[in-house]
Amino acid sequence: MGSKSTEATIFQASFMWIKSLEQKEIMECSNQQRKTEKRCMKNFTQQKWTRCLAVKEWEDLGKTEDVNEMAQYFNNRVVQALDECAPWKNIKIQKNYKFGVTNETQEFIKERNNVKKLIHLSPNEKKIIHERYRTLCNRVTNQIKKNTKQFNEERIDKAGDENEI
Repeated sequence: MGSKSTEATIFQASFMWIKSLEQKEIMECSNQQRKTEKRCMKNFTQQKWTRCLAVKEWEDLGKTEDVNEMAQYFNNRVVQALDECAPWKNIKIQKNYKFGVTNETQEFIKERNNVKKLIHLSPNEKKIIHERYRTLCNRVTNQIKKNTKQFNEERIDKAGDENEI
């Protein structure tokens, strides 16, 4: 087989091509929730991808003389391998999703939600629990603002030029 650098280059080029095919058009639903179909790259590895491509029948590619047919055949085989390694998955797009929220902030959110449930359960301690809930709400809001700012600063620092942001 080819050298490691050639395999890495081929993998990188094919991975970039996969990323371009990764997300289909966003569909609008009747209940105002947006959904998209996206490739699930969770278990995608270079070894699995190489194995899927190696199993395909590439000999038929040389049997035709028409370049357009060859390109169509090649494209179909790569998409089939991609469907095996990275199948399509339906994803709901959350309308209030916050990027860059840390695990610590998610724990605060869970704690806040649990305290909110307690307000309705114990009417005797309602005032104390409500104060605790308000404190947690403020903490969550401040943490989300802080995380979002930090996430955006990191994105700007990592970006090579302004078009990548």
